[in-house]
Amino acid sequence: MKKPNLAEKVQKKIMQINEANNTIKAILPEQDWGQRLQYSANILEDNYLQGKTTAPLLGSFLGVKDTYFIPDMPTRAGSWLPEEIFSGSPSIAVAQLTNAGALLVGKTACSEFNYLNKPATHNPKAMDRTPGGSSSGSAAAVAAGFCDLALGSQSRGGIIIPAAFCGVFGYKPSSGRISNLGLQSFTPTLEQSGLFSSSLALLKTAANILLNPNTKLQENGSLQTIGIPSQHYLSQIDSEVYAFYEALLARVAEQGYKLVQLEILEDYLLLNRLHHNLFAAEFALHHLPYYQQHQYLYSLSARQLFEAGLAVDPDSIYEAREMQQAMREEAETIMRDQGVSLLLTPSTACLPPVFGNTIVPTSVNLPFSFLGLPCLSVPVQNHPTGLPFGLQISGLWGSDEFLLDGAGILIQTLHQESN
Repeated sequence: MKKPNLAEKVQKKIMQINEANNTIKAILPEQDWGQRLQYSANILEDNYLQGKTTAPLLGSFLGVKDTYFIPDMPTRAGSWLPEEIFSGSPSIAVAQLTNAGALLVGKTACSEFNYLNKPATHNPKAMDRTPGGSSSGSAAAVAAGFCDLALGSQSRGGIIIPAAFCGVFGYKPSSGRISNLGLQSFTPTLEQSGLFSSSLALLKTAANILLNPNTKLQENGSLQTIGIPSQHYLSQIDSEVYAFYEALLARVAEQGYKLVQLEILEDYLLLNRLHHNLFAAEFALHHLPYYQQHQYLYSLSARQLFEAGLAVDPDSIYEAREMQQAMREEAETIMRDQGVSLLLTPSTACLPPVFGNTIVPTSVNLPFSFLGLPCLSVPVQNHPTGLPFGLQISGLWGSDEFLLDGAGILIQTLHQESN
């Protein structure tokens, strides 16, 4: 068995991160993190050589959003709250990936409580632009080459937006298909663990480790017909995003795929209202035990969200939870009736804004988070502005494996020369 020589690889990674992370601010500070990483690599190498592990992710560097519980690592969820407040069982997803041979680089920066107050993380693909959030550090760490893989989470647009802005792959699974055990979730009905990578092949390997096979959709999908959401939904997208999106659709059509516009997400305003009520109410409920004592440590936007959550009446919470399943089934029925297994949409409503306090619109992302559908943001090159651009591929609930396989085929299509 060939010696993988992880020690040299780890030493180079430590030097790279030490040189660049002070500027990018993707990885959170940790005392003696390099020694920990070297020790983990030595143990992994010994186990591999002794045949104790097959290690499909052998030597892949992993970043983990600061909302996952990891033994001996503090969790603060991008906030100023005392770390003692955050406690829970160790993350199942982190354990699955490290048991498969991934090397934990460290925690990554994120928005305060997965909401609006962003970290100081810069976008490695466009340093004057925001990396997006809430999983800002995970996307930036992958884009900067600090990590091969990173765990993030999404309850609004927390995976898809930063993946698109940082020019990497970002995968939000079907709700419940990857374990959230060990994830500090402030909105458990909406939150879902997910992945970032610069390599679709590596992302698929990691996803296959994490996905629960018992929840896989037992139904054959088709790539022959690709769905496009309603024009009403698409009308909220900026013109410079929409024009490039149309050009990509034309390229797909030129390669022989049938494109069908569906009356799907037509009611996105209702979806977004239901999402907001549920998001705010669950946020407030989670923070009730310690808000009064620590409210001065919350940002203004978090305080406003807490107050909004308190104002949501129980009937509205019940309505949102009841309609989640019904509206998902309605959307999937429309797709199946037209022979559609995958939808193509822009990953974001705008290109990456200039770094600062700009609030990035999430209205194109909320319906997918609310309905719990699987989504993959695919980085697409050559936007006229030179900025990163993401094309979102989404599918039926439970069809994650088909979505990831189909994405590889569609990416090849996008790289084909036009006739």
